[in-house]
Amino acid sequence: MPTVDEAVRIVAKSVLENGKILCAVTQNMASDDAKRMIDLGVTAMIVGNDQFFIRSGAAAQLAQFNKMMRPESS
Repeated sequence: MPTVDEAVRIVAKSVLENGKILCAVTQNMASDDAKRMIDLGVTAMIVGNDQFFIRSGAAAQLAQFNKMMRPESS
């Protein structure tokens, strides 16, 4: 029985050999996971999910709030 990594390679190879779109999901394009998927030959990549986008948006708003509350002195 193949390992998960072997099964992923088998499926990816079959998808590409049959001219289909090979799509993967990753949290971050800079991740090792994204690199592995690109190395497999993915033709489309979904980056992040709702929770990731909400969290990163909230973090950006908090950073802006903190910046406004503590302006740097000139």
